[in-house]
Amino acid sequence: MTRSQHRSGGIIVGVDAGGTWVRVRAQADSRPIAALTQSASAVPELATFLHSLWRRRGWTRPRVDALVVAARGVWLPRERRALRRRLTGLARRVSVIADVEAAWHATLGAEAGVLVLSGTGSIALGRDARGRWARAGGLGPLLGYATGLGTAVCYGLLVRRRPR
Repeated sequence: MTRSQHRSGGIIVGVDAGGTWVRVRAQADSRPIAALTQSASAVPELATFLHSLWRRRGWTRPRVDALVVAARGVWLPRERRALRRRLTGLARRVSVIADVEAAWHATLGAEAGVLVLSGTGSIALGRDARGRWARAGGLGPLLGYATGLGTAVCYGLLVRRRPR
């Protein structure tokens, strides 16, 4: 649906569900109508949290045109589908993407390149000129954080794969 086809008054909601924070932003008629930031530790199950938020706000599926969730831990298509199924009653259209993909689109758009994120954990996400994706890291606390070398691994990947 293009912006010109968007019906007036419909609500659009974006959710950033990371490891530290869950941020929810909503707009109607291109104006902000809600902004909420909650500690991720206070949100044990995202779908339950969002259903509760919808009830408190009085939002219904017909009123919410689109819900886009950028979440950690949904890299595989089956993980995205599972979360999307739990959220389908919230909006007419529901999209679920990995949080690193949201960062990719916000910083690089349609360009080829590599995005490296490093904090408690780390991940490198790359896309070539043909649109093929490659990723290193982002394995979470059980496999990724334990070594303490996440940033070094990402750097090593970049050095190894840099164009010659």
